[in-house]
Amino acid sequence: MIPIDQLAAVAIQFLQTHYWLATIPIADAAFKEAGKSIYAFLASSLTTKAAAGALEDANANPAEPLNLNALQTQIALAAKKDPAFAEQLRALLPAAAETTIMTATQTGNQNISTQIKGDSNRILFKNP
Repeated sequence: MIPIDQLAAVAIQFLQTHYWLATIPIADAAFKEAGKSIYAFLASSLTTKAAAGALEDANANPAEPLNLNALQTQIALAAKKDPAFAEQLRALLPAAAETTIMTATQTGNQNISTQIKGDSNRILFKNP
């Protein structure tokens, strides 16, 4: 199950991949339909002026990170305020949408970093 603190980020990531980025071929039609369902759910559920505006802005220009951040914030606020909203959103997100959120912080010069999830992955680092 997706923790509530990650729910909004997962929803945004899923919408980016499976709803807004129509130029990217989608292998699984079910994911495209899920994206439409999630968008429709958000459109009917995010009724405050700020939330509806954030959804409208993100839909108008999904390539703008500020629009996506604003929508993510509004989804998170709605999920924290209304547990039923959070549960419905969780139910709409396919199990494949669950993600592991990884972060890396580096300081200094000539650093190399990678983040990978899965089995039997190979990574080759080369100094530039």
